[in-house]
Amino acid sequence: MHTIMKSLYIIPLMAVLVFISNGMAQPSPAEVEQDILLLLYADPGVPYAVETIKKVKNNPVPYTDYIETQLILPQSNSELLNDSLTSRYNGLLFILSIINSPGAAQILENAYYETKGRYHEILIEFKNRIQAGPADEEFIFFRKLYDKISTLHIDIIYCFMRMKNDLILEDCIERYHDEDYSIRRALIWYFGAVGHGNNEVIELLQQIYVTPTSDFYKYNKIEMILNEIGGEIPGEGLSVHLLDSRNNLLTGGQLKYYDGGWKDAIDNGDGMFRVETDRSTVSLRMIYAYASQDMADVQVSGGPVIFQTVPCEVQLESSTGQLMDEGTVKYYAGGWRDFGVTSGGTAEKELLPGTCSFRMAYAGASIDKQWNYSENHTVPFSTVSVEVRVQNSGGEPLDNAVVTCYAGGWRDFGTTSSGTVRKELLTKTYTFRAAYSGSHVDTEQDVSVNPVLVIVIE
Repeated sequence: MHTIMKSLYIIPLMAVLVFISNGMAQPSPAEVEQDILLLLYADPGVPYAVETIKKVKNNPVPYTDYIETQLILPQSNSELLNDSLTSRYNGLLFILSIINSPGAAQILENAYYETKGRYHEILIEFKNRIQAGPADEEFIFFRKLYDKISTLHIDIIYCFMRMKNDLILEDCIERYHDEDYSIRRALIWYFGAVGHGNNEVIELLQQIYVTPTSDFYKYNKIEMILNEIGGEIPGEGLSVHLLDSRNNLLTGGQLKYYDGGWKDAIDNGDGMFRVETDRSTVSLRMIYAYASQDMADVQVSGGPVIFQTVPCEVQLESSTGQLMDEGTVKYYAGGWRDFGVTSGGTAEKELLPGTCSFRMAYAGASIDKQWNYSENHTVPFSTVSVEVRVQNSGGEPLDNAVVTCYAGGWRDFGTTSSGTVRKELLTKTYTFRAAYSGSHVDTEQDVSVNPVLVIVIE
């Protein structure tokens, strides 16, 4: 690959310009292949690539024909056609997007069928928008989306076409936080290409700089863009962020740091905090939803420090495996705190990583469980089907006996039919009472050990 690239870069610029000046002169197949390779592997802004773009746009037919032979080969004979759409395949699709030719649109449609329908919407979008190919200077910007074509993905190509045709700068700024991961990556480079001197763009990039990301963006990338568009790199101090499990900034936290005593950090009100201290290292404590998490020996000169919650889900399941509503959940964090009420059998809450006690209340009774939700995000509670049988001393079942159970007070259990009544209860010990013909009998039983209870009324 590197050998090919070197040979391409030494093409005399004058020769390229002379070729273009000849108008519709047909390049040889070897020249077409060389030009395509140049576009696929050139570094951003290489002048030969820009000149080749002009050549391709002025004389699209041989390039369209060449690309068609590369894209529409039988899959068994071509490495370009596979389920993942390789980077070279994507690059060829991009080149088609700069060719103002109905034939290029047809190739995109064919590519849709050849790839078994994958990326349908994206390919159709290419087809519909191909007549508005990007200008020469925009090609340079597009190539800046990634350092090399080998990392090019079709979602970024799609993003570029959307931005060119649909979105103005203000719309891009507004959409940044709503778009998906791939489009946000492209938008950052877009801001760098068109945002020089725009304070709104600079402020957004500064926010991105101090916001933690798990993608390929490292902070020097944002620094480079800010430098290009005249923005300042955010100032000194330690930036700390509270994120939820989906990597969104989470408000409602409180950050403290230890500097001769626990002190409050500066709260930006959006999930981001700043620690300003003369110390080289500090201990941090994040408090959220009454729980806390500590970090020790944190380098103040380092990048943003991340505290991140985990998704905690509490389930209530019946004896038959059905998820149950109306279970009231609490958790212990310096006291019993409301967690939620099960709906669809679950209650969910974001918590800082840790272990705590959870309490499930159902049908008047409650049961506690210690659980490390950092390792297993789902806290399971279950009920058993408790069966109460009421009979006389002769063993005959008694109908219409009224059964109650004691759970913080006497609660209705049900009325017997054929001598029995059933109900789902949490697994613990209850006192049951059966009343029949003016008499009643109380019996205590641990239903987690034996869920079948026989009460005899003389």
